[in-house]
Amino acid sequence: EASGVESRRTPAPSRQQESFIRSWGLQPQAQELLLSLEPAVQQVVMDKFSPKNKHVDITGLFCRFAASVAHAHPHRQEDGSWDGSDLQDFIVSWGLNEANEELLMSLESNAQQTVIAQFAPKGG
Repeated sequence: EASGVESRRTPAPSRQQESFIRSWGLQPQAQELLLSLEPAVQQVVMDKFSPKNKHVDITGLFCRFAASVAHAHPHRQEDGSWDGSDLQDFIVSWGLNEANEELLMSLESNAQQTVIAQFAPKGG
């Protein structure tokens, strides 16, 4: 195309994705976001998204939640190692204090990635 912008088609949702979309009444922008995520991130988002107040802007809430999960999700580099910027992004995103940052940094890489991928604090 002359504009240089590539048109990307969003894949059709799976039955699980379709059920999730219907159950939350996600608007098209949230549906597109969900379908654009890496499969592992999609699964975490669908497993963990559970807002207590269902009378708010679910689409906006979902988009923010999905973006935070995608942002915290570890990325493998070509050599198989983890991108260290994910760890720093996680620390900054969650506002970890110095003691918690030191604890996280003291963990082995695989444990750090588990924390990043599964961290889901309860609101309160």
